[in-house]
Amino acid sequence: MVCAKSGEKENIFKLWLAKKMVNTNALGLKKELEGFKLSAGKISEKINGVSDIWKDSNYVSLQTQIGELAKKSREVIESGERACASIDKFFAVATEDV
Repeated sequence: MVCAKSGEKENIFKLWLAKKMVNTNALGLKKELEGFKLSAGKISEKINGVSDIWKDSNYVSLQTQIGELAKKSREVIESGERACASIDKFFAVATEDV
């Protein structure tokens, strides 16, 4: 049986700890991203639901602002999904050696 040297044990532990932290953070980010997606979808759904009731200039202004918010929300979601994919790739590479 081959025992790892003290320095090797420390490096293995550091790698394991780093992977554990990355995995935990990635799961948290994915959960928050899903919550954001749901919230953005609900806001859009509610605003579209009242479009039949509101026919004044205030609604038009609100609808324009909501359109901008939706665009920015899509950008946040896409950025978050890219970040999650990068974390997944990093985690896959990091787990290859252990």
